[in-house]
Amino acid sequence: MDSTYLTRIEYRSERQHILYALNNGELDLPEGLAVPWSDTLCRRALEQGHYQTSDIAGTWPDAALARDLGLRSYASVPLTFSDGSVYGTLCAASSKQVEVGSETMSIMELLSVLISRQIEAEDRLQFAEERYTSVV
Repeated sequence: MDSTYLTRIEYRSERQHILYALNNGELDLPEGLAVPWSDTLCRRALEQGHYQTSDIAGTWPDAALARDLGLRSYASVPLTFSDGSVYGTLCAASSKQVEVGSETMSIMELLSVLISRQIEAEDRLQFAEERYTSVV
């Protein structure tokens, strides 16, 4: 895949932000990119339970943003907190047709669990620090 990236979904503003990206091919998805949540492949994947495709145009012909970015292949897994809420996604995309195997999807799923737990732990620590400093 040309790009792997971690996103955060902001449901209130209906935007999805790329927090971290590793681009190593023709595709360049920049960190900080914010796009309308309604037109993302991630939203489609979450809603349909269809987490990978080597033919974006055939799978989601109405995905204008993906077409504009030159995406052809895609894989995604949700970052889900222990309460079941979805924080964001861990994704991989390519401008070429790439088949994503079950082993790769398993690794992405494991990474999404680890990343989700880390984010939750950081949020709890920040909350505890804020409570402590407000008392002191």
